[in-house]
Amino acid sequence: MKTNLKSNVKNMRKIVEQGYDKGNYLKIYREKTGFRTLEKRFFKNICGQVPKNSKILDLGCGPGIPYDKYLAERGFQVLGIDISKNI
Repeated sequence: MKTNLKSNVKNMRKIVEQGYDKGNYLKIYREKTGFRTLEKRFFKNICGQVPKNSKILDLGCGPGIPYDKYLAERGFQVLGIDISKNI
């Protein structure tokens, strides 16, 4: 059972990676690089609760726009990791 689960996870990971690598994430999902209304409120709230200069790890960051950019501009230390080789 464990081997089957590992195999499925590996296959799903490969499918996601290929999807990002073949697609055009920025054009399709982020033509405007700013926040949507709900995102803006969410990030403003988070920035008010997290100490300045905090380290933030963003898993699945994509190109880092707009989220990581927004956080970095406000003094947070952001490290982004993504599965895609092309982002």
